[in-house]
Amino acid sequence: MKRIDFSKKSFTANGVEYHYSDSLSIDRYEEFEKLQVLMGYNLDYEQIFDELKELYKSLNKTDFVKASVTCFNLLDATKRKMDKKIHPALQICGLFINEKGEDSAVLDQKKMEEKINNWKKEGLAMQDFFSLASNLVRGFIKNFNSDLQESLAEIENMKIK
Repeated sequence: MKRIDFSKKSFTANGVEYHYSDSLSIDRYEEFEKLQVLMGYNLDYEQIFDELKELYKSLNKTDFVKASVTCFNLLDATKRKMDKKIHPALQICGLFINEKGEDSAVLDQKKMEEKINNWKKEGLAMQDFFSLASNLVRGFIKNFNSDLQESLAEIENMKIK
């Protein structure tokens, strides 16, 4: 199994050179928002048990909206595993990791699948992609929220003048 050296700005998989990006186009960001939720619901058995426990509590409290959302998320997570869908962590990485010459403004599902297939063929470790995706979700949202707060403060300062 091969590991990705994140200290370098690029890596090669199946003869294709890939580079990291620290920003996303609008289309890719909208996809990122969906994928981070899916990544959170790619559950193991302990997490499924915890979610079912929450579902049970919500039903006992007659909080049917929360129960319905929890139930849907559980169904979706288990269906994704049964359908053997591409793991959301790999898809998140596919948004930020681009083939040399790839148009990073375009969201292309076929290109995403090609990238992931190249990573598989190269025998790259899943834990590297999972780690990168987890950091991207936490870091990107943290930076986005920080930038948003600064922008809002600037707008408020302009209104006062």
